[in-house]
Amino acid sequence: MRKASDLINAMMDNLIQNDAQREAVSLFSAWSNIAGVNEGAHSKIEEIENGVVIVRVDHPGWLQKLEMKRSSILKKLQKNYPELSVKAVRFIL
Repeated sequence: MRKASDLINAMMDNLIQNDAQREAVSLFSAWSNIAGVNEGAHSKIEEIENGVVIVRVDHPGWLQKLEMKRSSILKKLQKNYPELSVKAVRFIL
């Protein structure tokens, strides 16, 4: 008899079939570490499209703060998630 964790891991492996998809799933869950704890609490990645990470922000003040950190966020994304080939970060309200 197989353990439940083995079955779940096998299912996830089937759902997430390539490295880029795994990286994307990892990025969504690690957003607060990339953006910063406070910034991450007020924003979330909405999608990744053609190398652009689109982030929804809940208030204009947090949008401005994230805009100021855009360069460092982009560098972290490129360093930690090379399979995604991130070229830009776009923040939206």
